[in-house]
Amino acid sequence: MHEWLKPGVHINAFGCDTEGKQELDPKIFTQAKVFVDSLEECVKRGESQHALKQGLIQIDDLAGEIGEISLGKKSGRDDERQITVFDAVGLSIQDITAAVKIWHRAEEINAGVSVPIS
Repeated sequence: MHEWLKPGVHINAFGCDTEGKQELDPKIFTQAKVFVDSLEECVKRGESQHALKQGLIQIDDLAGEIGEISLGKKSGRDDERQITVFDAVGLSIQDITAAVKIWHRAEEINAGVSVPIS
């Protein structure tokens, strides 16, 4: 619930991935800087959908996609007291990209065990 939040809290919202599914109080979105994994998907089936449908926020109130922070195009938290939310519906391309980077790094440092596929 929005009234439970303390200044500086961050929420990773990974539980909402279908239309109608909900875990967070939509009022949280009125007091938080919100980033999403995919703007297109989160407005349809992420936690953001509820605050948008209730008219509590507009799409322009969402701070942007997480990739924009990674690329330095947008800033994350503006100050230590700001409440932030990462609304993620889950994108397979992000999972695959992370797995490939981990695999390449493991090869570079000779870590892990090779398992034959049969």
